[in-house]
Amino acid sequence: MRHLFTFGLILAATATASLAQITGDDAASRCFRNSYDGPIACSEALSGNPAPAQKAQLLLAKGMLLTQAGEHTTATAIYRQALTLLPKSAEAHVIYAWGLDRSGETATADLEYKQAVQFGLMRGHEIVLGDTGKAMVAGIGHEGNFYFTAGQGLERAGQKNAAKAFYLKAAVDFAQRPDPLVVQAYDNAVRVDTSDPTTHWEIAHFWQQWDGSHGAEVVRHLKECARLAPNNAEYRYALGQAYAAIGDTANAAIEYREAVRLNPVNGKASHDLQLAAVSTGETGAIAAATLDSPEALAQLKTCVNQNGVRGEFACRSALKVGLSPHNSAIAHTFLAAELPTAEAIAEYREAIKSDPNYALSYYLLAQKFEGKEFQSAEDPVLLLDSAAKLRPDWIATREQLAAVLWARNRHAEAINAQREAVALDTADEKLAAHLKKYETDFAAEAEKVQVAQTGVKSAPSDPAAHRAYGLALASAGKMDDARSEFRTAFQLNPKNGWKTATAIMYGGFADVACEIYSTTKPEDAPDYPQSSLEQDLAACGKMFPEQTKYLASLAQLQYSRGDGAAVRQTYEMIVTMDPKYFDKHPEDRELYDHASSQKGAQ
Repeated sequence: MRHLFTFGLILAATATASLAQITGDDAASRCFRNSYDGPIACSEALSGNPAPAQKAQLLLAKGMLLTQAGEHTTATAIYRQALTLLPKSAEAHVIYAWGLDRSGETATADLEYKQAVQFGLMRGHEIVLGDTGKAMVAGIGHEGNFYFTAGQGLERAGQKNAAKAFYLKAAVDFAQRPDPLVVQAYDNAVRVDTSDPTTHWEIAHFWQQWDGSHGAEVVRHLKECARLAPNNAEYRYALGQAYAAIGDTANAAIEYREAVRLNPVNGKASHDLQLAAVSTGETGAIAAATLDSPEALAQLKTCVNQNGVRGEFACRSALKVGLSPHNSAIAHTFLAAELPTAEAIAEYREAIKSDPNYALSYYLLAQKFEGKEFQSAEDPVLLLDSAAKLRPDWIATREQLAAVLWARNRHAEAINAQREAVALDTADEKLAAHLKKYETDFAAEAEKVQVAQTGVKSAPSDPAAHRAYGLALASAGKMDDARSEFRTAFQLNPKNGWKTATAIMYGGFADVACEIYSTTKPEDAPDYPQSSLEQDLAACGKMFPEQTKYLASLAQLQYSRGDGAAVRQTYEMIVTMDPKYFDKHPEDRELYDHASSQKGAQ
């Protein structure tokens, strides 16, 4: 906290797995990126006659893409082809097992999970996946979901060590999204191995970082750590801190005392033990008659210059003794740096309320919301813009603002913010390089859009040209314009609308794809299997449960092939979501009744 705001460059680095070892062509890259045309791109890359190992990796990627699309039979055949090329690859076997698991073939999947372990899936407690495997899992398998599903399979197969590692790996990814399955992943990891304190330690750390309001969970898991390893001073000290965080000073003192006994040189534990002994959650400070008294300013100095509990204690004491608005903002801001996320956000807000002209509080609050915009009441862009206006001499605020704007596809604004950062330090080569990258990438996207736009002008009635233009616009961040082009492509040739839908379904345009699928009839798409169309409509129903029309279209397709049981099941799902559905759609009631009468006849 005391070195809270050392200004330099805040460089955003995007970690991507290198696919250079596979092939350098664009088709292979799109295959592994899970792009709009992933399976087609994989096929193009495979047509280049790659080396056997490279071919196997491309086959695995294609299989995963088809699994995610629900094409399980085709995917299974492709996985098996890959295994003929890499028969002893743990990576290949675990991906194949995952594909089988997703298709419901759990018995066969469990055999493959065992094979993966036998071929070296684990090294001690570590999962062994190469860069290519990690890229496939992250880009196509949705990382956490892949590891969670594989963890369940490995547990069924009796591979408890591997199952625990996969559950923990899934939990880390779920926590970053966040995804409610993170709790289940951690619970599963504990269930398969109840004797490992490090699992409880990791779970306790997760709850500490989550939102600052799950102190009881932190205590529960740290108590398990202390029970399983009673002579571990680190566990005892952490448990003391967890008790202190929920206001249980008496138990905190007990754990601090044990931590000091086990490790007498732990100065922090000794200090916190003394603090717990004299404090019951109150600082003991008394409000002064005037603001910014010598005592308050002395506490504020300690607040700024000290870390941990000592600093937190000083910040709270300074605020209680009494500070002027500006100094209160400083105290709230430095206090926030010592607190869990939810409490820290509240302190930053208090700082802004105390002094709306204190730039640091805006900047640090924006950082708390980085990557979590959906959870925030404040917009990080507005917070960073405020900080930049209040302190026009700060480089970091503009660098951070540029990164956030770029991530939102507001490319022109991002470039302007980066230019302002460069203007503040023209000698900084990294700043200039970052600006050049923004400008180069922006120009490249604009060029792709221009080429595609020219194609539309040359062939305004060609749905393929509009589809290509839409994809280029999507890459440039012009999502609404892209949607318009995709809809135009469909309107120009409804019978080939499914081609547009399959290209964009899992690329951020499921709403448009589902609109197309809901109006597509088997006779409109003779080259598209009805089973695939039904799977797509089922996926639409899950994505947009408020839109019953997708499930209704699915029921009609099921009815057309005489599957009365499926029709009844689909309509029952619709009625669960909308009990008055049949009142509004009597024609669907007739289909349901007819399907039910077929059941009686059977």
